[in-house]
Amino acid sequence: MKKGFLLNKNIYDIEENVINVEKNNTNKKYCKDDFEIYMHIGTGNFSDVFMVKLKNDPSKKYALKIFKKEKVNKMNKVNDVLTEKNVMSKLNTPGHANVIKLIETFKDKENVYLLYEYADYDLWEFLKIRSVGVNEKITFNIILQMVHALIYIHNKNIIHRDLKCENFLINKDGTIKMIDFGSSKDLDNISIKTNNEEDTINHEELSKFVLKKNNNNNSNEDLKNANEFKNNDSLNGEEINNNDLNNTNFQKSDKNIKDQNSNKCVLETLKNNESYEFNNQILSSFKSNDYAADANKHNSYKKKKTFENYVGSPNFIPPEALINKCSGKARDFWSLGCTIYQLVTCTVPFDGSTEWFIYNKIKRRELKYPSIIPSELIDLIEKLTTMNPEERLGFNGGCEEILEHLYFQKYNYNKLNFILPEVSELEKLYTTIINKYHIYINEKRKLRQNNNSTEENINNVEVLKKNLLNLINSDTLVCAEEEYESITLKKKIFKSINFMLEEFDKQEIKEMEEASKWLERYQGT
Repeated sequence: MKKGFLLNKNIYDIEENVINVEKNNTNKKYCKDDFEIYMHIGTGNFSDVFMVKLKNDPSKKYALKIFKKEKVNKMNKVNDVLTEKNVMSKLNTPGHANVIKLIETFKDKENVYLLYEYADYDLWEFLKIRSVGVNEKITFNIILQMVHALIYIHNKNIIHRDLKCENFLINKDGTIKMIDFGSSKDLDNISIKTNNEEDTINHEELSKFVLKKNNNNNSNEDLKNANEFKNNDSLNGEEINNNDLNNTNFQKSDKNIKDQNSNKCVLETLKNNESYEFNNQILSSFKSNDYAADANKHNSYKKKKTFENYVGSPNFIPPEALINKCSGKARDFWSLGCTIYQLVTCTVPFDGSTEWFIYNKIKRRELKYPSIIPSELIDLIEKLTTMNPEERLGFNGGCEEILEHLYFQKYNYNKLNFILPEVSELEKLYTTIINKYHIYINEKRKLRQNNNSTEENINNVEVLKKNLLNLINSDTLVCAEEEYESITLKKKIFKSINFMLEEFDKQEIKEMEEASKWLERYQGT
C-alpha cells in the first residue's frame, strides 16, 4: 500500500475507556505486543501508520497509528488530538460503510496508539496507478459514496474541514472510506472563546503567508522503521496520566455556530491584491530583513493567536477560511467540489507554485475546466464552489439537496451495490499521460526556483514536455476500428492535457511577472 494512508498531524490524549473492543470474549485492552507489524503505510509530522496483524489471529488486518507524545506536546497539538478522539467516538455509533472506523485506542509511556480498520489504498495514490475519472460510472459511484459519507457526518453535526482525495481510502471492491478527522469540528461541542482571542486574520497577517512555500511532502525527520517500534522496550512502560499530555496552553476559539446563518460569509477583497513567486533570489533578500524575522515568529509552533477556521489543505480550503471566517457545513461543500474536480482530472482546481499563489487563485475564483469533465459535473462543481457560502448547493437543504442535482439523476443514486470493474485501456492511457504531466510541471517549477540550473537541466525539462506533446498528439493512439465513444473520449483526454499545459504556462508567466513587480517594489527601484 502506498504512503499517504491515514496521514494526520494530530495526537490523541486517549482516555481509559475503550471505543470498541474486538477481542474474543474479553474486556482486556489491546497493547502493542498483541500485534505483528508488517509494513509502514503512512507518515505524518509526528505519527506513523503501520499495517498490522493480530498475533493470535493473523487473518485480521488493521492500521495501527502511532503518535509520539513528546512531539505532540512540543507542537501544542494535544487539543487537536482530543478533538479527533471525541469525533471518532461519536462517528463510531452506529458507524457508516463510507467512514473509517476506529477499533480501539491504547497507550504506553511514550506513545499513543489508534487502531483503525484497514483499507487497501489511499484514493489519491490509487488514482496515480488507475485514473478512474475517465470512466463516468466509476466516477459517479465514488462521488455518490463521498456524498453519503458527508450526509452521515453532517447528520452527526460534524464538519470535516479537510476533504480531498488524500483523505479517502478505497478498497479493491470500490468501497471508499472517509478518513483523517484531525481538522474536524463537532458543532455540538464548541469551546468558549477567550477574551484575548481574535475572530479573524487581518490583511497584514494574511500577507505574511508569502514566506510559506507550498510543500505537500511529509517530513520524514522523525520516521522510525517497523523494527524500531517492534523492538523498543520503552513502549512497554507504565501508563502515564492525561495531564502529562495536557501540560500545554492550547486555546481554542470559535464563533457562535448557531448564529452563523444570520450573517453572510462573503470574502472581502484583500488589500494590495498581488501575489508573487519566491525564487531563491527573492528569498535571499528576506534573510537580512526584519520582516522575515517577524514572519518566522508568526509561523512558530506556539502561536499567540488561534486561527480556528484557517485549517485544511491549501488547494481545497474555501475562501472564507482564508480570513478565518466560519461557514459551518458549507465549507465541506466547497471542498467536495474541489475533490470531485481532483477525482476526475487527477489535478487540483486551484494550483500554484506557492500557497500565496494558490490562495490568490481561490479568492479570485480562477477555476477552469478541461473537456474531460462532463458538462453536468461542471455544473455541480460550479454550484458547490460559489464564493458566498450561503449560495452553495446544500446550504439550505444539506447533502440531500446535493443529491437532487441533475448529475445524480443519471443513475439510481439509492443503489450502492457497486463493484469496481477491471481497469480499462482508456484508464491506463490517461494514467500514463497525467503522470507524465505531473512529472513535467514539477520539474519545471524546480527549474524556475533554482537560480543555479544548468543547461542540461533546462534541456531535460524541454525533453519532458516534448515527449508529452508527442504522446498526446500521436495519430497512432486513435485507431480506425475503435468505437466512436472510445475515440471521442481519447480526443477529450488529449485536448484536456493540451489545455492543462497551456494553463500551466500562463500561470508560470503570471507568477514570474508578479514576482518581478514585487522585487522591484521591495528594492525601491
